[in-house]
Amino acid sequence: MEVTPFTQQEAIEFLKGQLPEQEERQLQLLIDQLHSYPLALGIAAAYMVEDEMSLQDFLQELNQEDFIQQEGSERYPFSMKKVWRLAFRKLNTHHPFALKWLQVCSYLSPEGIPLDWMRAWLQEKSELSVGQVLEATRTLLKVLKSYTLVRYDSRSKHLSVHRLLQEALRFLPKLQKKVTQQKEEGIQESFAQQTYKFLLERKQYH
Repeated sequence: MEVTPFTQQEAIEFLKGQLPEQEERQLQLLIDQLHSYPLALGIAAAYMVEDEMSLQDFLQELNQEDFIQQEGSERYPFSMKKVWRLAFRKLNTHHPFALKWLQVCSYLSPEGIPLDWMRAWLQEKSELSVGQVLEATRTLLKVLKSYTLVRYDSRSKHLSVHRLLQEALRFLPKLQKKVTQQKEEGIQESFAQQTYKFLLERKQYH
């Protein structure tokens, strides 16, 4: 899948809309670091806004991801992998269910994911009451939207996830530290099997 970057002017205008307090020369540092890729810039900007982080602090945190080996899928740039890694790690720390749901979404069609599936998944994976599940669904959706990791159509009540983000999510277990290759493959297979089981259950009701 070809990833088309912004032009320099498009990138500047986009980031000014997201980070209006930043000077243009500072925004240019981020643009250069992320090679003007819209998806990476969008997630980076959302990350800074959500965490009230300065651009300087974000770039410092981003550069700490350089130890990640540039291996695996070549269908998306390494700069995107670094930004996604930051976002995934933040979700895993503060909103683990949000990351787990994204991993479920990585095995689905990228468009038209029913919000009801998120609600059903939360009901299955938690011990919450019906009312608590509804509230948890709203919270989870808000978190994912705030980091621009999903798009949501309020009229159809469907989610969509970028195809490149899905690839990164499926590759995520292989980026985990302190596990062997065999264990990583087992985690990946197990999660996929759980997801397919969940989908089969959903089909029984549609």
